[in-house]
Amino acid sequence: MLVDFREVRSANNLLHIHDTLELSQIAEMNRDVESLQPVQSDLTAELAGHLCQVHGTVHTVVRYLCARCLEAYDAPLTAEFDESFTDIPEQATDEVHPAEGGVAVLDPFVAEAVQLALVYRPLCRDDCRGLCPVCGCNRNQQVCDCELRSLDPRWAALAQLRDDHQQGEDG
Repeated sequence: MLVDFREVRSANNLLHIHDTLELSQIAEMNRDVESLQPVQSDLTAELAGHLCQVHGTVHTVVRYLCARCLEAYDAPLTAEFDESFTDIPEQATDEVHPAEGGVAVLDPFVAEAVQLALVYRPLCRDDCRGLCPVCGCNRNQQVCDCELRSLDPRWAALAQLRDDHQQGEDG
């Protein structure tokens, strides 16, 4: 996705950008993302001298893998986009990016906005019960009779002492 300063200038310094960008590499880099639909952009480029401000939103649908049950589910994603570009290399800073030849390349900045908006630990639903740690069944879909009580072996002697003490009081 490109913004040509000349094109913005010819549109009275205000240009609306509606474009689609394929960012499949985000799914390849993120283990919690199974796939990502093409990103739809709704951006506005405003030019003031040699500074071009591009702002708006980007939208997509992300297919996540639930962190508890590993089931895939779709969730909409909307991210705010606000970046500045200049066609004078000496004016570029951490906040104002260079636009070589008066053309700003938006792709890496759109990808960054999408990555920052991804859910850190995705859950298919708030009350997801996850996988059984014993048999591995999805506890959202079936009930298992596995004993879930586990004891760190370093505490086994203390647990035995407690059990012996409780039996002595009962007997």
